[in-house]
Amino acid sequence: MTRHGPGAWDEPAQLRPEPVTDTRSFPRYARSGSEGGATTPPRREGVRLAAEDTAAMGVREWREFWRARGIRELQLLLRAAWDPIGGAQPGEYDHHAMRIASLLGSRASQAAIADELGRIRDELAQSEAPAEDAAAAEKIAAWFEAATR
Repeated sequence: MTRHGPGAWDEPAQLRPEPVTDTRSFPRYARSGSEGGATTPPRREGVRLAAEDTAAMGVREWREFWRARGIRELQLLLRAAWDPIGGAQPGEYDHHAMRIASLLGSRASQAAIADELGRIRDELAQSEAPAEDAAAAEKIAAWFEAATR
């Protein structure tokens, strides 16, 4: 606030109101259906879309799935489809399987799984191989989709 006259003082700059821009005056402004734009946004690939396609499981069912067979099958799949060390011993990637299982449980995309495999590969001091990581992520996602249907 600005006072005029004797004893005038100014409000600090961060407290001054900023002018508001009327976005309706811009031709590229995104409008909803009621404003003459598209009625619904396009569907995107990602977490929500994957979750819509997967059967719902309760917490108890998820725990039972991972305890009974999920983690064991994921560990075997990791060893068979993704082996950056080459000839890994049984149990070599078990702790990494938990990281991938967490991503699968949160409905992460294949790209997110491939990125995580790349980070694990880096932690193992192995050279980058994004194509191998992507191929393994595709196999993991296909297994998970089939196993949880």
